[in-house]
Amino acid sequence: MMAAQRPHGRRCTVCNSAQRPQIDLAIAMGCSKQQIGDRFKVSADAVWRHRKADLTPEMRAALATKILARRAAS
Repeated sequence: MMAAQRPHGRRCTVCNSAQRPQIDLAIAMGCSKQQIGDRFKVSADAVWRHRKADLTPEMRAALATKILARRAAS
């Protein structure tokens, strides 16, 4: 039996970005993919693909909770 192979193609540019934590936070805050792409110099499509494939709903919820906690403490 052969091991499952990863699909061919490029790796996620957002996952490989040094600014991934900030991008994830911007996604959780509800910023548009175009705004995020422009700010962090990645394509809007890469932001969309990252959100769909690599940023789980649980991760988005945790980030949103962190944002709300910060705002409440201010």
